[in-house]
Amino acid sequence: MAFVIENNEKSVATVKMIIPADEFERGMRTAYQKNKNRFNVPGFRLGKAPRNLIEARYGKDIFYQDALDAVFADVYNKNMEESGLDVISQPRLMSVDKIDENGAELTLELSLMPVFELGDYKNIPIGSLEYEPTQEDIDAEIDKNLKSNARQLVLESELAEEGDTMAFDFEGFLDGEAFEGGQAENFSLVLGSGNFIPGFEEKLIGHSAGEEFDIEVVFPEDYGSEMLAGKPAIFKIKVNDIKRTELPELDDDFAIDIGYESIEDMKANFASSIRETKESSILAEANNYLMGYLIKNTPIDLPPKFVSEQAVYVRDDYEYRLRQSGYEPQQFYQYMMETSENIDETYFMQMWLAQAAEQIKADLIMQELIKEFLVEATEDEIEAEMNALAEQQSITLDEFKEDTYYDSYRARVINELQAKKVYENLVKESDTENPRVPLVDLVDNDADQEGVLTGIQDDEETSAEGALDGQEVFEQESEADESLEGELSVASENDGEDQQES
Repeated sequence: MAFVIENNEKSVATVKMIIPADEFERGMRTAYQKNKNRFNVPGFRLGKAPRNLIEARYGKDIFYQDALDAVFADVYNKNMEESGLDVISQPRLMSVDKIDENGAELTLELSLMPVFELGDYKNIPIGSLEYEPTQEDIDAEIDKNLKSNARQLVLESELAEEGDTMAFDFEGFLDGEAFEGGQAENFSLVLGSGNFIPGFEEKLIGHSAGEEFDIEVVFPEDYGSEMLAGKPAIFKIKVNDIKRTELPELDDDFAIDIGYESIEDMKANFASSIRETKESSILAEANNYLMGYLIKNTPIDLPPKFVSEQAVYVRDDYEYRLRQSGYEPQQFYQYMMETSENIDETYFMQMWLAQAAEQIKADLIMQELIKEFLVEATEDEIEAEMNALAEQQSITLDEFKEDTYYDSYRARVINELQAKKVYENLVKESDTENPRVPLVDLVDNDADQEGVLTGIQDDEETSAEGALDGQEVFEQESEADESLEGELSVASENDGEDQQES
């Protein structure tokens, strides 16, 4: 039989699920076979005592918890098929309302696929998508190419100037004593780069290769080392060599050398390349803005449990990136809480939940837009993209198809192709004459999400929840869960006491 729906609002349904007597008896048999070797019954070898004697000694409910675990998934799936509900996450067990030899009645909370009306996507102001390169843009590109084609001249006797690269040995002294970390050999420094303390680099200018001399500097008052902060020091310097960058002449010969017909052709190509890069960036920003605008203007009731489950993945990704950057997550969180007044133990939890909610909304809105614009990815488009991915891995498409993750790659390609076409349609419908309204200035028209942004608590799940392989990391345990846990733990406690007596 299907669920008995008691409440269904804001994408969350509360339902009654009945486990009939025959199914529960099947679970009891399974539970007995699983646990019979745990019980000592006088007159029987371990594991040989009949079920009815074990129940008589330890209580009729001794196998109830494992019986629930054994049949829950099957009964739940049958109810799901008959109910027609579009459930998008694992159910939450709220309470066991009845459980005996005649079966069980459970109250479940189900997260449903949200039903919503897409916000108005027409005439969203996104500003101009065109870009005209400035003279500064072109000059910067020219300068980059000149520097990349420059040559380094070794100065024999010329004096060092700002911008030259000097290789030198140095050793620092404080009150006549060398100090730790104040020496290096053949250190390379671009004069004027500001990498050393104030006054150091300026006193290297005007010297030539082979010179040995002393310079006197004063460490800043806020210098990182207390031993050196505000103190005068003397550095002994030996200049090993000095190199000066010589830029090529900016003329037609230079343009020809780097692959253009003339200097004017080079500038025109630079302008075209800059325009393409900038407009691609502007379009990407516009696409992000359009989705952000629709998220703000499309009310969607998100099931809190589903948001919590997705936030686990957001957290895992965040911590993965922290480790890739060389940070241990727990140490990073502790440091941030100690050094910032605005960050407490709930800050990151709320951040992950908010990001998860936004990602879910974006995915739901994208799926609606795909249907709205009748977007589809053609087989030719998919094959072209899959061929490109195969080439990146230096394999053929047929070899790629043997890859374990081929279907995942293909699904991602389809999603990307569909999203690209959706954004193309959105841009066509947008207002490119008027500038964007900052998203922070828009009134959030989202549905009430009370309960979504709740704290994270690593609670233990009840055994029945465990049978569902649910992930309750972000849920606060309800009173129903607590009472249920107490009810179903009585048998195991008695079991432990009686076994000790045996």
